Amino acid sequence: MRKSSPWGAVQGTDRVAEGIEFVYTESHGGFHISAERLKQVPQRLQNWAARWAKGWGPQWYEEDCCAAVIPVTFPGEFSAEDVARAKSYLANFDESIQQANT
Repeated sequence: MRKSSPWGAVQGTDRVAEGIEFVYTESHGGFHISAERLKQVPQRLQNWAARWAKGWGPQWYEEDCCAAVIPVTFPGEFSAEDVARAKSYLANFDESIQQANT
């Protein structure tokens, strides 16, 4: 198990799929993806997520907004409900981002 994250000490992780894990801390969390998975995230979404990241690095997607990128990019690894929620969230933040991924 990973010991640290951009949000503090890791209290637990859930493996979603190969190269995708959700990391929990005392007060926050988000997805961490492998370098291989990162190569599959469209540059447009990486750039969008980087606007919200605070120097965390491109493999971290925090739960408050950036995490929506992961189900949209890897829909086969999530429930249809999770993917729909993520798409809706992205549309509320930035309609052009959501449209690029439908």
